[in-house]
Amino acid sequence: MKKKRFGVSIPENIAVRLDTVAKALGVDRSYIVAQALEAYLNDYEHYLEEHRCLGLILVVTEGRRRINVASIVERYRDVVCSYSHVHTDGRCIELLLVSGSSSRIASLYRELMDIDGVVRYIPLHSLTK
Repeated sequence: MKKKRFGVSIPENIAVRLDTVAKALGVDRSYIVAQALEAYLNDYEHYLEEHRCLGLILVVTEGRRRINVASIVERYRDVVCSYSHVHTDGRCIELLLVSGSSSRIASLYRELMDIDGVVRYIPLHSLTK
């Protein structure tokens, strides 16, 4: 496969973690970055065209937060099929099953990204093909 070289600047702490994982796996940084970008693009490029999609949104936060996920979920009841909220090890873990308009789910995801914590979208579209 033909490769394209380009420069990327990343925070030093991420570079150190990248080097540690690359060494442990016996691969180079480029391999890990390419794999990570491939996974990210697979998860999000489907938003480029309006369609009906199915997926999970995971939100993990620690301690107090300034944004209430439940209030956001309430505004998106048209695409949120299921909402689960649990506490463990000092963290709030929230899982949303979403189905509907890709643009509406993208809007929900963008609002959740304002939360201090980890927010991940996991598409399930490949499971429904």
